[in-house]
Amino acid sequence: MQNAIAARLFPAMALLCLSACAYPEYVNDDYRYIPLTTFSHDNHSFRIFDKPSAGKLIITPSLSTAMSDVMIRNVTFGKYNNMTQQEALQAAAAAYLASQGQMQHHGIKPDV
Repeated sequence: MQNAIAARLFPAMALLCLSACAYPEYVNDDYRYIPLTTFSHDNHSFRIFDKPSAGKLIITPSLSTAMSDVMIRNVTFGKYNNMTQQEALQAAAAAYLASQGQMQHHGIKPDV
């Protein structure tokens, strides 16, 4: 009985995990050849795809954090939302740009 339940549950859980890795098509098109940079800020790890020539970047939580966030939200049916907060992403992006000396390239004026 338990094996039958596990056999039915495993494919559904695998599909939910894979859905966390899906990106919109424009992201794949625009950032396909941009190297991944791993950046740590405030005890968290982030993935950054930086296009200074276009004044754009994409920042996401680390892959393990993103997958665990989706898994926890799906297992609890959305009752527990541990998604990385927008403020944390913005602070990490600003810290990354400052560390690279690129704030002007991305249209951000440094605090003086």
